[in-house]
Amino acid sequence: MRKTVFSLMWHLLLQDYKASHFRLLQFIQGLLLVFLITLTLASESVQKHLAHNMANLLGADVVVSQYGQMPVNHVTQLENLSSALTFTQSIKTTLTQNGNWQQLTLKAVDSRYPLQGTLQVSDTLETPLMLQAKHPLSEKFG
Repeated sequence: MRKTVFSLMWHLLLQDYKASHFRLLQFIQGLLLVFLITLTLASESVQKHLAHNMANLLGADVVVSQYGQMPVNHVTQLENLSSALTFTQSIKTTLTQNGNWQQLTLKAVDSRYPLQGTLQVSDTLETPLMLQAKHPLSEKFG
């Protein structure tokens, strides 16, 4: 029974394959498959880009991002157009301890960055604090 069903299916498939409308249908299905794969990959790329931008925004009205150093005339124009300006840099790095490692993005900021809470700096966990900074806004809202 199964042998006759499979042979009949194979015979009908070969007949349909010879027909021009079947080739057109397969071509369109192939194009749709390529489109769906491309759309999926592009969507993931856009989501990663938006997540990265939201991580860098942090309450700013405008974020200007650029790969490499910004030209001096652009910095001057930004200073003239804004009431407050701060620079940040995202650095991809890997931290290791006792054979364990973790990839992360370290965000380097300048002194004008709006720090919320306190920042404590020390060489190791056992040594005393070398620096403890507190942002004025954290006293008002913290």
